Amino acid sequence: MEDGLDNQRLLALILRKAGAKVTIVNNGKEALEKVIAEQKKSLADGIQTPPFDVILMDMQMPEMDGYEATWRLREMGYTAPIIALTAMP
Repeated sequence: MEDGLDNQRLLALILRKAGAKVTIVNNGKEALEKVIAEQKKSLADGIQTPPFDVILMDMQMPEMDGYEATWRLREMGYTAPIIALTAMP
């Protein structure tokens, strides 16, 4: 989850070249909604594992920042790795 278009493109390019399937959203609110929707689909199909192997979460985003989105995901029991991304020094 990254709100900067250039960073989205760069990360997606690198990850796709490494063979990853990439899903991009623009803010923490969208991230939370996407994870919940994908988790519901997985559970409906009888799949118990998290819908994403890893989440790259920008910590400073509009609407809902990465801190809040990560906290909410953990509160709902999401156990897959969430890796923080930040431009802060």
